[in-house]
Amino acid sequence: MEAAVNDGAVDAANGANATEAPRYLVALFIWPGHDYHWYRLHSDGSWGHKPGTKPVRTVDNVGTSILDPRVCSRADYSDFCGFLIIPKQCRIR
Repeated sequence: MEAAVNDGAVDAANGANATEAPRYLVALFIWPGHDYHWYRLHSDGSWGHKPGTKPVRTVDNVGTSILDPRVCSRADYSDFCGFLIIPKQCRIR
């Protein structure tokens, strides 16, 4: 979370400046000691993610539509870090 905020993401609990639209709501999960993974809320209310080099998808690891990333099948990405807002000025490094 700290690194994402340092890159310009905003903790969703704090909101984001309206002048930064468009912006995206994302959820961050970690596989402890190994990796991290992002989910993004789409305009239709579904969530999507991009597993590795595979295409973006809106289903979890067992093929179920993702309505809430906190309760979908995420394999080893067990730790929910929080929701963040990615404003247009955010540059991921």
